[in-house]
Amino acid sequence: GIFNSTANTYAGGSLILRDLNGANPMYLTSVVGSLAISNGGSADHLLISSGGDTTITTTTNQGGLTITSATDNTTLRLINTATSGQDWRFYSTGGGSGLGVGKLFIKVGTTETAARLVSFVDGGSDIKVGIGTASPSNLLHIQDGESGSSYSDSRVKLIIESSGEGYLNFQQPANSYSGIRFNRAGTVNPVGFVEYWHNLNKMVVGVSNASTDSLELWTNGTPKLTIATGGNVTLSSGLSFFTQGSGRVYTHNVTLREQDNSDEFQIY
Repeated sequence: GIFNSTANTYAGGSLILRDLNGANPMYLTSVVGSLAISNGGSADHLLISSGGDTTITTTTNQGGLTITSATDNTTLRLINTATSGQDWRFYSTGGGSGLGVGKLFIKVGTTETAARLVSFVDGGSDIKVGIGTASPSNLLHIQDGESGSSYSDSRVKLIIESSGEGYLNFQQPANSYSGIRFNRAGTVNPVGFVEYWHNLNKMVVGVSNASTDSLELWTNGTPKLTIATGGNVTLSSGLSFFTQGSGRVYTHNVTLREQDNSDEFQIY
């Protein structure tokens, strides 16, 4: 048969397959060294090249490729046989899968270990993503071993878990900036930030709204030091300095006293 790639039509001696009623024909056609399966006049078709490359083209069907099975793991494999190539698998789990039911996994190799998985889990109102875990607790859960922590809070969107040390690392060039910024509805610029300015060698913590925002340091559930919008510093308790020598710790208290009702203060 002859496939006209411009007009998307078939002519000549294609192998035509019809249903029992003689309707709904499908065409099996040789197309310039490739094999095409199509319904004839439509642009929707499957094309298999002489080298084995497969192309599915569809303009009407939103499910271009569907793989269905009733097994524990419905699998799509991508295998690269070149040097250092890998066997990657997409798993849709059900039944008695040891990874859990109703999940989607991306894994490498044949070993079913959580450490070698990227998982997608239906959370009801959202999709939870896990890296290194088959059961992500929140929207994004990155796990490098069990921490032993059972803490759970739905307000937390990112969890970084490890059986040892764990860090969040920002890597930028020497003339750049990195950090965390906080925004709220109705604002263009961040209202708060924790940044490192690499070009100035500075660690900067601050707030942007000079009329309302302040900085506070908390311990034991209460603020102990407050820097107000105008720069005033408030301590909730006395100010003390500690020095250490000869194996002993010395406490030096600081007291502010007004001098003779003169609105002048001295440090003792």
